[in-house]
Amino acid sequence: MSDVTGLMQPGSVAMLVSAAVFLLVLLVLKTMLAQGAIRRRVGAPLAPTVRSPIEAAEVSEHGEALRWLMRTGGLFAPHDRMALVQVRKQLIQAGFFSAAALPVYYASRVLLALALPLLAILLSGFLPFGVPAVLTFIAAAWIAVTGLIVPAVFVDWRRSKMQVDYRHAFPDFMDLLVVCIEAGQSLQGALDRVSREVVPYSPALAVNLRLACLELRAGARLTDAIEALHARLGIEEVNSLGLLLKQSEELGTSIADSLRVFSDEMRDKRLMRAETKAHALPVKMTIPLGFFIFPVILMVIMLPVIIRIRIAFV
Repeated sequence: MSDVTGLMQPGSVAMLVSAAVFLLVLLVLKTMLAQGAIRRRVGAPLAPTVRSPIEAAEVSEHGEALRWLMRTGGLFAPHDRMALVQVRKQLIQAGFFSAAALPVYYASRVLLALALPLLAILLSGFLPFGVPAVLTFIAAAWIAVTGLIVPAVFVDWRRSKMQVDYRHAFPDFMDLLVVCIEAGQSLQGALDRVSREVVPYSPALAVNLRLACLELRAGARLTDAIEALHARLGIEEVNSLGLLLKQSEELGTSIADSLRVFSDEMRDKRLMRAETKAHALPVKMTIPLGFFIFPVILMVIMLPVIIRIRIAFV
């Protein structure tokens, strides 16, 4: 009876309500995102598919829950403009193009830092053994710090993953670009055509190329569009491409020949990265071999000896 009374105290009721509200918010967000994905899949052919990540982010901004997250994130976002620009750049490189991504990012950090410790304290009351108050406080503080850094870790992981995908698809993009230019198309027309051709194997790269094409149509210079593309992708290959195009324009050399040489270099770099991973594989296999296979082999070898020694002494 005393345990039930302890659970019905105001602090426990508040924690239950906080956990219920947090789970309800997650459920609402999941439902809204799922409905947006269904609408995009039902209504759209190939051309909207290229813009679907951006359109998905813009459509999702109209939900009440996300508007509340935007307001919450705006309260906790830093006032340093340079810090905000840097975080916004990281979010774009991770594939989050929407204007709501920045406030939602800060709101998610705050909500996780507050909700996870409350949830942990709530669950600790159902443990079959008692937990000291000091240990509970330390665990809650550690969980709060973990919840604060989990969104940043996720963004860094996603950005690194997308950069690997960009580097893997970039040589194919260069091959298609060279083919289009050698066929007589202009560089802007070639970019527009390639942005549609790379959709099946690299949708994220296709979205960024489509944005570069829109910037060129809006009147931006080619060098500025390539610099903006480099800022969105975050890979050095795009910066090298921008320098190559700038030098070709200044020196008056053939763009097709320069891009052909650059495309060959990109394929060689991709092959070298694959060979590097292949050569590093034996070193990476040392740890699983030492921890899993070697003890089994040692057991198989030593078990008959141990049995014979035991029989001899018996």
